[in-house]
Amino acid sequence: MEDLQPSLNEANKAQVDIISKAAPVANLFSSRPKGYGAWTDEWTKVSQAVGFGKMTPEQGFDELKKKWDEIIKL
Repeated sequence: MEDLQPSLNEANKAQVDIISKAAPVANLFSSRPKGYGAWTDEWTKVSQAVGFGKMTPEQGFDELKKKWDEIIKL
């Protein structure tokens, strides 16, 4: 990064400075919480079952509640 410093304008230097100071204490980026993929898969299965009349909305709710508890391990 030092090699680029001479070619940066003041605004770019300020941006590099902010990033350099924030990076060590920043949280790691996570686009989705743990279990998100499993949850969306279950949501899709159950919503399709309800939509095609294979289970009632109430059964769908109960199934999703059960799956949620399994996924997040309550």
